Amino acid sequence: MKRLTLEREKRGLSRAELARRAKMSAGDVGKIENGRVQAYRVQLVKLGRAMRMRVPESLTLGDDASTEEETAARVAARARRRRPPSAAEIEKAAEVLRSTLALEDDPKQTTVAELLARGGAQ
Repeated sequence: MKRLTLEREKRGLSRAELARRAKMSAGDVGKIENGRVQAYRVQLVKLGRAMRMRVPESLTLGDDASTEEETAARVAARARRRRPPSAAEIEKAAEVLRSTLALEDDPKQTTVAELLARGGAQ
């Protein structure tokens, strides 16, 4: 988040110092600054307080100047990455479960739900 980085640098804070003041990890602050994760409101409030900002102002730390088209493109990209598993992927997962649980019976007769139930009972 460009705004978070600008505000932090404007105050002369290192990422580690901001993280310490906000009671967060420097890694989490870095991920938020780099846009790799979306900050929760609680995190924005913590970061804002650590920089002595008012709460309403701190909530805008998550607002980078982006167009609706950019936002829509990011949402669409996330949706494409979260596609449902294919039949081959489901069968591969079932094979892993079967071998992990070392089933005695014919593995082709055991459903994924049965495998999960057996795994949870152990």
